[in-house]
Amino acid sequence: PHQLRNRQHRVRVVHVDADLVGQRLEAGVRAQVAAHEILQRHPFARFTVVGDGVLRASLEDLAARLQISWAVHFTGWVGGDDLPGVLAGMDVVVNSGLVLETFCIANIEAMSMAVPLVTFAVGGVGEYVMQPEQDGTDSAPFSVSGNAVVVHRATPDVVAEAVHHLILHPELRRALGQAGRRTVVSHFTIASQVDLYADLYRRLRATHARS
Repeated sequence: PHQLRNRQHRVRVVHVDADLVGQRLEAGVRAQVAAHEILQRHPFARFTVVGDGVLRASLEDLAARLQISWAVHFTGWVGGDDLPGVLAGMDVVVNSGLVLETFCIANIEAMSMAVPLVTFAVGGVGEYVMQPEQDGTDSAPFSVSGNAVVVHRATPDVVAEAVHHLILHPELRRALGQAGRRTVVSHFTIASQVDLYADLYRRLRATHARS
């Protein structure tokens, strides 16, 4: 019965990082160790790392040392035209980076494809990842917001626990994926961004005219 339950959890988890360089090593390590922990409970899960750079060899070596190479696929560089097809085949997207992103386009790309997102609400990410209502559980390691799962502790075990939660709740994955896509369609289309910039310039011009 245990094996049959696990067979139901054939989820595909992706970590997208276009540039595997510099301080992003920490994010890659966090994702790899989390993958190792997830496989302990869900041996039929599979992981994809999208991106390329000087850190790729180190992360591939880490996967080998963790003995999870058989479950982790490194795609290398994926062009913009091909990325939607990769994301469409995934069940969960993990952004394990703590770099203070001004926006993090990788998150938006995942949300636009209605793939549920696990992320830290750092930098500009916190502006579009809906924050859950405070219910007195400030010490919770992660929380389910209106359009993503927000991780509050920068440890692999918490990232793994957040993904585990989504693995066990496919209906939540669907709901968060749909909510994420609605966020992108409502706020981040080309037309909406053009309107926002036009409004900004009008306000700046009006301010300048009064000064």
